[in-house]
Amino acid sequence: MNWILLFFVVLLNALCCFVQLFSQKFDKKSGNIPARHSIIEGSRGQKFLYWQDFLTQTWGDFICLPLVAYGFVSNQMEMGEFIPFLTVIIITVPLLALFCMNGDHKPDWGYPKQRQISLGGISHLPYFAIYSAMVIICIIRIGNGELTGWPMYLTLAGGLGWTLLWIGDFLLGHFDKFEPEKK
Repeated sequence: MNWILLFFVVLLNALCCFVQLFSQKFDKKSGNIPARHSIIEGSRGQKFLYWQDFLTQTWGDFICLPLVAYGFVSNQMEMGEFIPFLTVIIITVPLLALFCMNGDHKPDWGYPKQRQISLGGISHLPYFAIYSAMVIICIIRIGNGELTGWPMYLTLAGGLGWTLLWIGDFLLGHFDKFEPEKK
């Protein structure tokens, strides 16, 4: 296990998370997003969530995903992986943006109003896309027997942890659809 590599992966990931938090703070100061836990305008009492309200972003992105990234960077990327890696990124960015800007998406720190993205949301798009690509490459490498030992165990632990946190967010209602007021 390469502890120095793991340290730098954790450090780089933390910087990416802090960029998202600072973007959220800028959006708040600029008036682009409402106050944390305020009632979403036009909703049936749904609360406006910030980055730190999502389990997948606090514990998942900050702790679990660096374990996946370690598995990804512990093996040298091969030329045959470059095209799928870029393809996932190119496809994921617009798909996530379209999904989050549709009329059913409950507004949050990244998408504060229907069909609107914040600076925080913009900063989260490439992060989400790059990690999506890393996850897919890691799954392929594990399936091919190329990712083994501690890097594989950490990757699996990070992926399982993030998935459990996603289920937690789902059960807590963080991913509920927007519920408009009854008129």
